Amino acid sequence: MHWALNYWRAQKASACLPEKRFIDVTDFPPRLLPMLFLLERIEADQDYVVRLAGTAYRDIYQREITGLAVNRLLPHSDAGANLRVDLDRALAREEPIFVDGLLTWPPSGAKVTYQRLLLPYRGDHGSETRFFLGVARITDPKVALRT
Repeated sequence: MHWALNYWRAQKASACLPEKRFIDVTDFPPRLLPMLFLLERIEADQDYVVRLAGTAYRDIYQREITGLAVNRLLPHSDAGANLRVDLDRALAREEPIFVDGLLTWPPSGAKVTYQRLLLPYRGDHGSETRFFLGVARITDPKVALRT
């Protein structure tokens, strides 16, 4: 996660936030790609959509999540609501958000530990902030074994 934060800082240079054109997932080391995701804020729906999700998420969620709205990722869990709160906070502050947290994992209801870094960035040429580069990992061994 440190690599992703340093990359984000380098892409923003002296600007408040990096622009979309400076974020290139092919710059990332292969070890981070399975845990990488890109999200976009969709104002009309007041939600965020997964635009790209690494292979670890398909294994964890046991389905492809690219194209899904955040509120549909884990509908019977606090995970989606927690992610939305963190995304809204990062959007409002225009700064990275790191979470070392606990979520309820359906269908078992087990409490699972995780870490997540959300890095906001703007559209091209200074348009509004509505994109996120993220890296997350489930630190609970029972769920992480799926990856």
